[in-house]
Amino acid sequence: MAFQIAEHLALGHASRLLAYEVLARADAGRPHTAEAAMAKWLGPKHAAEAIHTCMLLHGWSGYGDDQPYAQRMLDVMGLEIGDGTPEIMKAIIAREAFGREYTAYK
Repeated sequence: MAFQIAEHLALGHASRLLAYEVLARADAGRPHTAEAAMAKWLGPKHAAEAIHTCMLLHGWSGYGDDQPYAQRMLDVMGLEIGDGTPEIMKAIIAREAFGREYTAYK
């Protein structure tokens, strides 16, 4: 259990640092489109994985109404949908990395 918690703490820290980098780039007037898409994809992805782990570690009580994990999972899924699906964020990252001429859409 400790290793799972340690892994999610490290990934949460990495997601937070990526978000801070995006904010610093935006404040400095530097391009940040790819980094913003990375943060918008990685943050909710990691949050969903961490909540899923919490649900599993708590067993049946983590799935039921005894703990707030089910509601938090729905909240994170709402963020993924409302802020742009993971597929859209990955398409933006790929477009920024390879150029618009290599994207699936024009």
